[in-house]
Amino acid sequence: GHYWNSTTYTTDPWLTVMYNASSDPSLETSLAVPTGLMGSDILGRAMVIHDFTGARIACGLIHKATVSGFRTYPGYTGDLRTKGSMLVTSADGKQTLSWIFTGGVDASCNASACTAANCCGVHIHVGMDCSDAATVGGHYWNAEAYTTDPWLTVRYSAENVPAVASGVVVATGYDTANINKRAMVIHDFNGGRIACAPIQMPVSSAIVASWSPYPGTTYSGTVDGVMSVISSEDAMGTQTLSWSLTGLDQNCSMTCTATNCCGVHIHVGTDCSDATTIGGHYWDSSDYNTDPWLVIMYNSSSSGGALAIDVAVATGLSAADVLGRAMVIHDFTGARIACGIIGLANVPSFSPYPTYTGSLMTAGNMAVTSLEGVQTLSWILTAGLDTQCMGTCSATNCCGVHIHAGTDCTDASTVGGHYYDSNALASDPWLTITYDASEMPSVKKDVMVTTGLNTADVTGHTMVIHDYSGGRIACGIISLDMEPIMATTEPDNTTTVPMQISGAASYAIAAMAAAMVFLAAL
Repeated sequence: GHYWNSTTYTTDPWLTVMYNASSDPSLETSLAVPTGLMGSDILGRAMVIHDFTGARIACGLIHKATVSGFRTYPGYTGDLRTKGSMLVTSADGKQTLSWIFTGGVDASCNASACTAANCCGVHIHVGMDCSDAATVGGHYWNAEAYTTDPWLTVRYSAENVPAVASGVVVATGYDTANINKRAMVIHDFNGGRIACAPIQMPVSSAIVASWSPYPGTTYSGTVDGVMSVISSEDAMGTQTLSWSLTGLDQNCSMTCTATNCCGVHIHVGTDCSDATTIGGHYWDSSDYNTDPWLVIMYNSSSSGGALAIDVAVATGLSAADVLGRAMVIHDFTGARIACGIIGLANVPSFSPYPTYTGSLMTAGNMAVTSLEGVQTLSWILTAGLDTQCMGTCSATNCCGVHIHAGTDCTDASTVGGHYYDSNALASDPWLTITYDASEMPSVKKDVMVTTGLNTADVTGHTMVIHDYSGGRIACGIISLDMEPIMATTEPDNTTTVPMQISGAASYAIAAMAAAMVFLAAL
């Protein structure tokens, strides 16, 4: 039924919330509903549309806005003040935009065609700072992949307000990590820039699966391994690190006192190839006066390996803040010796397999890449594995890590068997892909599996973890460019709903979900 805090409000506040279909689309720009709920309460809930008889006719899920809080573009002197929110998702080098602008867009951007360059545009730009026009730059797309600027035809229409669009696909050649934090710029009828807001992709599960020597280092070892970076969604902004690393400074088995000695730290920069841009430790100094990274260290063995699980660092930063940043490894003297970029986890988490009744609760994440029929897996599994999986096993699927045919981890009847192109391959390539739980976290890197499948084939499919007997114990969904989750609400526990609903009796669920946005980011 209707969702509200009945302890705070004895009367259902939703009973008087209705749309008026005298015009098509039906428009509403600011309808306050006192529910007693916080933004986190309504995230992921169903928004239901009813017909004249009260019957339920359409449904959409509430998502977190990835673009909100537009500010006046620096240098703009006009009177337009853009308000609204956007959802940006990313997959296969394409971004899909949905927006609802409740005010401050150019009224000339209506049914009349505009001809000026960038007129009425809604565009991702190169820069990451909406306060400095000199850095915002031009449109952001991979010019090596696409010779023509894909943003030139992406426009809003202000014929109705709120101005709404749903499912606008733009092929940029870039993925989620590339577009995160970039500037979303709104243009007027003449093509001038009037508003700007950063894209905040709310990804919480990240991974570092590739390392390179720190530029200019004289360190003789080769650091390698896998690290997970899990960000909390609370106000503390905590990153929880787990790692299995090799090639580290063996002296870091002893107590060290030098600044940054044996350190494992997120740094400001986003490019491991240029020492001048990597910068210092990354944290929100307005939340925490003391650098939280100074005490984060690895403890190496005589062979230069180090293991750690769930090392929490309160930085004040979100998942979106740390995505794409440099993770730097230091030696015993505090010198920087290796660097890796924090990237998206393509399997961000695992849930118990739907028919599994045992006590193992698999935790961890994975990186998955796909090229020319080969999937390459790197994983760090921090808990919930079968401890008998210590090398050799003989049961079918024992200790397995396998992509399966299904796309739903909640329904065992649909998960199916191993997923590969049986027309191209004579034998199942997954039978030899196993984890080793002799050390925790359990890590393997760059495990190549020839399946005959491409990126589009495996995206959305299930990754299944097996126990020593071959039984299925855990399941996660592969997202080769993870779709973000999205939603919003007001600080006084009032939900303010701008909406545009078209063709109420048959309006598509996907379009409806994009046309109703809760204003004010969580």
